[in-house]
Amino acid sequence: RILNTARKLFNLKGIANVSFRDLAKEANMSPGNLGYHYKNMGAVVLALYEEMEEKMEGVISSKKFGDLYRLQEIVFYFYQFQTTYLFFFMDLGIIARMYPEIAERHGRAMERHIQEGTRLLFTYVEAGLLEPEPFPGTYEKIAHTVWLINTYWSTQKRLMQHSNFPINKRFTLDMIWNLLLPHLTEQGRRQYSSLADSFKKLETQNQHSNP
Repeated sequence: RILNTARKLFNLKGIANVSFRDLAKEANMSPGNLGYHYKNMGAVVLALYEEMEEKMEGVISSKKFGDLYRLQEIVFYFYQFQTTYLFFFMDLGIIARMYPEIAERHGRAMERHIQEGTRLLFTYVEAGLLEPEPFPGTYEKIAHTVWLINTYWSTQKRLMQHSNFPINKRFTLDMIWNLLLPHLTEQGRRQYSSLADSFKKLETQNQHSNP
């Protein structure tokens, strides 16, 4: 209950604008009682980060991705994941300064996820969906760029909310596909076309069901 309350409060106000007393009040307990569970705000943020780590563990695994459909699923998963833990991605710089232990752990996690993403792309090469690398390191750079897009789309959305760029799930997905399209094989392009058609149909159905 405490972590769920903290997450909602951080998402709403930003981590720098929530005090230990604010969290206790929102959780309907005294600061002393909250301190029995978590000695300070750092302990709360660390517990939330460990919750995030648990939910992310093993999500990007080449063993689970035999086709491009699975790639779209993981992009959607990340989108929802960021929505749930919005504060972390919006306040990443603040968290890195305030909580060096979390920053170090997250840095290691990023490296691990980029490596997993790179292995996934080579799995698609083996499956005949992606061409071999044109230059050594190309797919590692693409995996890193995909991770950056997934990490910072929420910040872009906040900063560009009045612009003509609709920073949403579809826009984020298109940005990632644009990185991969030049490297798709003929088989990969056919699968992508089928995937794009099914996504358009789903969007149309959602528009009709939510007028």
